Amino acid sequence: MMPWDEGPVLCFTSDVEWSSEEALVETQGLFERFGIRPTYFFTHPSPFLSGLLREGRIEAGVHPNFLPGSSHGNSVAEVIDTCLTLVPGLECFRSHRFYDVTDITHAFYAKGLRYDANVCTLLQKGIRPFVHESGLLRFPTFFEDGTYLFHRRPLEYDRSLFDGPGLRVVSVHPMHMVMNSPDLAYARRIKDSVSREAWNRLSGPDLAKLRHPGKGIRDLVEAMLEDVTGRGLPVFTLKQLYHAFPR
Repeated sequence: MMPWDEGPVLCFTSDVEWSSEEALVETQGLFERFGIRPTYFFTHPSPFLSGLLREGRIEAGVHPNFLPGSSHGNSVAEVIDTCLTLVPGLECFRSHRFYDVTDITHAFYAKGLRYDANVCTLLQKGIRPFVHESGLLRFPTFFEDGTYLFHRRPLEYDRSLFDGPGLRVVSVHPMHMVMNSPDLAYARRIKDSVSREAWNRLSGPDLAKLRHPGKGIRDLVEAMLEDVTGRGLPVFTLKQLYHAFPR
């Protein structure tokens, strides 16, 4: 019997989404305050995250953007090759907006990737990993902050989310964490007001000005982390879950 068959098994991840170094520092500070080792899905080079990876404080995957106008390239092959230069030896991915076709999964498997978190659910309980036809092992995402906001779910934390068996992969975005987004429109207005380059350079004082003062998604995630660690629920990295899966 696997651990997710016996009770809740958690895994915390973050899509970097071209966030600034200061936003990544703040997000990592949140995880480290609760003793969590997250998996970051890289979109661009980050000296800060690369340093954490060398020290074994995080794990990493890639977050390719296959949509038109992507800075990663104009074809599936170009995007994959660009992303695989970000961190050598990666084995996992999650696409921007969970974009997914067989050309992508087969190409990633051929390049040596072996697992992903590229399926998103809406708080589906009883999740278990499954083997995709490409050969990839898939770890469906249980909670994604943007999806949660899109569906206008309550910003008050409900501890029953983690009751009962099943895999709970949690995905957050650094900018949602630093902005404490109360809804998607709040975050979208800010993101649309700056260029991609400016977004990637937002400083600590800039980020402080953007933070929503009322109840927001960061408040919920902080309450989640406090509850999970307070209850001593088992938390694994994606890599640990991959190696625990019988093959």
